[in-house]
Amino acid sequence: MNLSAQGVANVVNVAVSEGAERAGMMREQAATIYIARLELLLSAVWERALSGDYRAIELALCTLEQQARF
Repeated sequence: MNLSAQGVANVVNVAVSEGAERAGMMREQAATIYIARLELLLSAVWERALSGDYRAIELALCTLEQQARF
């Protein structure tokens, strides 16, 4: 295969673009998983927090803060 400098640049640009798209999709999937895990943690302590359990309230607040940062 004999490519010009422009041909090589085009091949590299396409590969970089495809890699960026894949990385974006992986970040989105990781974010979805992270949010789902936070929701599970919150649901595990929510009832106790509503009933006044101080430690459960702290855990719920920490979890909500993590969600807000995301």
